Amino acid sequence: MSTVASEQPRNVNVFFGEKLLIPVRTMGMRIQALVDTGSETSIAPLSLFKRAKETGVDVDTFVDRVPNMTEVNVRDASGNKIEILDSIKLRVEMYGRVENIPMHVSKSCGDVIILGTNVLQSLGFKLTRWDASENLLSRKRDKGTSVQGAKRNRKLKADRKVSAAHVE
Repeated sequence: MSTVASEQPRNVNVFFGEKLLIPVRTMGMRIQALVDTGSETSIAPLSLFKRAKETGVDVDTFVDRVPNMTEVNVRDASGNKIEILDSIKLRVEMYGRVENIPMHVSKSCGDVIILGTNVLQSLGFKLTRWDASENLLSRKRDKGTSVQGAKRNRKLKADRKVSAAHVE
């Protein structure tokens, strides 16, 4: 019996799920949005706005600025600080509906918008187990809930959260 080095076990993909990307339109462009249940906030890359301006789009017709929100401390899944440049409500069309989505603007790479748990329920998304009808996105976390990470277990203060886009 012999094996071929290029063959991979059938279960190699059980460690990685598919990215949940959905098509959306904003600022006259068709782009992708990542539905990210691990992110507590929604984020739009600055490059998206630059690209829209380069094509002659009046970005201000799609954006409502939210003052005094750039002081928020946002971290990625690795704990690295994400520099927040602005906080806005961005007009986005998805599934035939136009929504003004609250999100932060950062220098992240690419043109993919991250849709975090701050907006998923209001956009009509539900997260349920196959054997339960409870929408997990509508759960309220108790203050002081202990969150276990890969490297640490810490108690959360009422105003701190842990996730892929970690907001402090």
